Amino acid sequence: MTVSNNILIKTLIVSNDDNYLTIVKEGLKALSPNLVIYTQKSSKDIFPFLDKNPDCKLIISETMIGEISCIEMYDQIKLHRKHSPCLIIFSRDGNEDIIIKALNCGIFKFIKIENSIDEALISLSEIIKNSVKPTKTIISYANKSINGVHLEGNILKEILNNSPYSILMTDTEGQITYVNSRSENLLKVNLEADSPSINRLNLKYIDLDGNPLPKENHPFYQVKEKKEVIYNIKYGLQTDQMKIFISATVSPLLTEKNEFGGAIFYLDDITDRISIEQQLKQKEERYRKLFEDTEEGILLMKGAFFVDCNPKILQIFKCTREQILSNTPIFFSPEKQPDGQLSETKALNYIGSALDGNPQKFEWKHIRYDGTPFDARVYLTRIEIQDDFYLQVILQDISMEKKAKEREELYKSMFRHNMRNKLILITGYSLLAEETVDLPDDLRNIIENIMQETDRSIKLLEQYWTIRDVDLIEETLFVSIKATINETLSMFRKRLEANNIVVENTVTDTSVQGGPFLVELFDILIENALIHSECSKITISSRFRNGFIDVFVEDDGKGIPEESSKDVFMKGVKGETSIGTGLGLYLIKRIIESYGGQVILERPEKGGARFILSLRVKK
Repeated sequence: MTVSNNILIKTLIVSNDDNYLTIVKEGLKALSPNLVIYTQKSSKDIFPFLDKNPDCKLIISETMIGEISCIEMYDQIKLHRKHSPCLIIFSRDGNEDIIIKALNCGIFKFIKIENSIDEALISLSEIIKNSVKPTKTIISYANKSINGVHLEGNILKEILNNSPYSILMTDTEGQITYVNSRSENLLKVNLEADSPSINRLNLKYIDLDGNPLPKENHPFYQVKEKKEVIYNIKYGLQTDQMKIFISATVSPLLTEKNEFGGAIFYLDDITDRISIEQQLKQKEERYRKLFEDTEEGILLMKGAFFVDCNPKILQIFKCTREQILSNTPIFFSPEKQPDGQLSETKALNYIGSALDGNPQKFEWKHIRYDGTPFDARVYLTRIEIQDDFYLQVILQDISMEKKAKEREELYKSMFRHNMRNKLILITGYSLLAEETVDLPDDLRNIIENIMQETDRSIKLLEQYWTIRDVDLIEETLFVSIKATINETLSMFRKRLEANNIVVENTVTDTSVQGGPFLVELFDILIENALIHSECSKITISSRFRNGFIDVFVEDDGKGIPEESSKDVFMKGVKGETSIGTGLGLYLIKRIIESYGGQVILERPEKGGARFILSLRVKK
């Protein structure tokens, strides 16, 4: 029935949303003055209204009215009334189930709208004006955006061709009888040019791993058996020319006697998504293999609980997987850590910091499942898995490492103590022998040489151990630079006076980043000046520069030859006439760099040598 602008049309708007009712009613009143508009909020009130208003020609409804769909409501109306009003579905959503059922009711016209509500109402008004016919269903989407498309001719075909989905239909045996234009693109066929081609596609149904799809999983047979809509079933379609993966919603096409008349498939191409998922699966499998095979213990924590672990962890804690999971680090820890802190408090602090995005590295006293304590080095890192945060725990059993280190420290102390004592004892005996009054000169010279070599041996021993100790530095302190230099000078006071060497020290006192080895550093510089420089004066001064203090240690001696100055800080490098080890200046460089500073050598114009030591100043 074509509606004239002069004919009054009784129209019922149905929704349980007051805002929807107001917008649609006021909008249609402005656009279509020939409408006599009524509203109802409940499907139960519709039947009494229609009984009182048998001349109602039009119902405008959302897809859902409370708990029932507008199609279910409309089926009830058709059962109880000889002449049913025309139903227009004017909805803010695109419920596929409702659309499919509407297709089975019979469709006269379809408009897809995708913009503002104002334009949606204009399109609705045009539908009412030109196309309202009884006993037919018109489907319209009214989302927040609109773009009206008017269809004529074969309405069902146009609805399907303009669908945002790839749609195909089958007969009762599963043979494809129709595909819309989107399906033509999806399946790479052209029905206009060769309409029977779809039946010669020889489509093979496969699962997501590429294996033939079992009949019980085939969407057509599921729908045929149940006569119900199935949603989002995922499978693949394959021919000689192509292979795609799809997500399908499949609905039965039912006859008026509710008999199965075929199926309609709504297809969504998910080939790219499946490809990405397979790549992620492969990555996950590679990660899982790495996770399982690594020689380091790895745990996964959610909050404070262990939720996954690799086999190495089971070896470390000497327990089963079930005994690890759903427990916390506290279960495998003593009450207190070696520093006296409660394990629970300390662990929660580390966990909280790691969850805040700050990776943690620390040593921890753990307890195996049988109660045996052991030392571990632990790394905590926050990772994201499926939009949720976890902690990855890498755990290394360092019990043997610590025992070896403790033994090494013991051997080091014994060796260092005993060797030094032996050398000092040799020096003592030499002094006693030298004090003999009638000692021949040649023997006295030999004893003096023994004492000199013994002193050098003691110095060499200390230098070797200092180099090793510098390598073990893990943290630095802040010390007074002037106090450090004064301590060194006090040790050399008698020797400096005996060699008539004057020291001028004008260093400005400040706290610098350093430690006990700074004394060793200045010890080497003064020692070298005494032995090698032939100087009469040593000047020590300073200046501040960009967060550093530069300490100048300068002598007026013969200096270091230019050809030697480039490599002077390298290990083992020494002058041609030197009887030293070549470790002194190398050791200076190692010490100062361990404290975040640097050292350079200059050759002043007036001669001598100038060492510039740059040390970080405490802020």
